[in-house]
Amino acid sequence: MADLTFGETLGQLSNGSYNPWVESIFGYLKIIPIAYICRSWPGVTGLLNALIPAGIKEQRKTHMRFSKERVDKRMARKTDRPDIWTFVTRHSDAEGTGLAPTELLSNGTLFMLAGTETTASELSGLTYLLLRNPAQLERLIKEVRSAFSSFDDMTMTKLSQLEFLNACLEEGLRLYPPLAVGLPRTTPKGGAKVCGHWVAGGTTVQAPIYAASRSSSNWKDPEKFAPERFLPEGKQEYASDRKDSLNPFSFGPRNCLGKK
Repeated sequence: MADLTFGETLGQLSNGSYNPWVESIFGYLKIIPIAYICRSWPGVTGLLNALIPAGIKEQRKTHMRFSKERVDKRMARKTDRPDIWTFVTRHSDAEGTGLAPTELLSNGTLFMLAGTETTASELSGLTYLLLRNPAQLERLIKEVRSAFSSFDDMTMTKLSQLEFLNACLEEGLRLYPPLAVGLPRTTPKGGAKVCGHWVAGGTTVQAPIYAASRSSSNWKDPEKFAPERFLPEGKQEYASDRKDSLNPFSFGPRNCLGKK
């Protein structure tokens, strides 16, 4: 992800150890959900900042420092090799359309978090679910090994054609969503009706992805790992499933850039 975002690798596979930046990200991630909740009560954020251990505060500073250094370095470098910033700089020359330095930093930080921990969480969760369900694991192994004779044969196009693999990924996203909470929205000033209930203006509302994905109102046997619910063979048994409730990448114009 560092290579895609900043045009340079962190060298973790070659060195066999965590880059200091990655270590700082782990500490930074611990703060995010706590800070997220504290914003709902005036004054609590200041109390939180006072209670955060010095070590975690330092990791947050390290994370931001590394991000700024990488963004500044990439923006100063001229290269024909495309990466994320190729598309950013393409529109930066026109007056009034470029991103401010703080916006560049914010987006660079977001890309690194959104493009790494989410994928790692999904694959870890799906591996756990497959190990708990050996019949599905065996079926997946047979599908993959019968489709490819070597690792080099695997391409994004060919992998996307493996029906059971993609069904497993969908079911993994349902039971083990990388972002378990909902993405908040604020009701308009005059209020709004949400799911049949009137909500006052200025209220923060969200649909937690974990809850929606495990609700019996949306899914038959919601706690069961059943990839076949996303396959033609499960169409009849899982006909009552509300698949439109599965939105691990969020929904609408601000859904995840990495969805495809």
